[in-house]
Amino acid sequence: MSKREMPEAPDPPPASLPPSLSVWTGYLFSRVAQRCQERFDTLMEPCGVRARHFRVLAVLGEGESLSQAEIGERLGIDRNTMVLLLDDLEGRGLIMRRRAPEDRRAHRVGLTDAGREILARGMEMARRTSEEVFAPLSPDERAQLHALIRRLF
Repeated sequence: MSKREMPEAPDPPPASLPPSLSVWTGYLFSRVAQRCQERFDTLMEPCGVRARHFRVLAVLGEGESLSQAEIGERLGIDRNTMVLLLDDLEGRGLIMRRRAPEDRRAHRVGLTDAGREILARGMEMARRTSEEVFAPLSPDERAQLHALIRRLF
């Protein structure tokens, strides 16, 4: 086989990726997610909100008043962590909790006006984060990657 016909060797992983882990797609996903979260957190630092807070605000921004359990289910967050997140958001005046009329043991959660403002800022910073992190990909590649990941859910 001539040199021209030889398949190219895959590019070696960047120095920041351990070679033994860089062959695993799940590991690469986790590193991309970590990069997105770190960048988003940096952009939102002046607002005092981190990615974990933003995700809760985003779910509530879909318009429904949800129970704490429903928010946790949608985000894959356990009950204890959800309560701590909601306590934090409520303390900052970004959400409000009310007893659920259908179940006095449960709370319904909604956004405050301040929460809506932070959500709007967060949406812009999430867009900016995606643009920065995925800049090496063309718009078509970004759309394809997004579609492929959505198929996993």
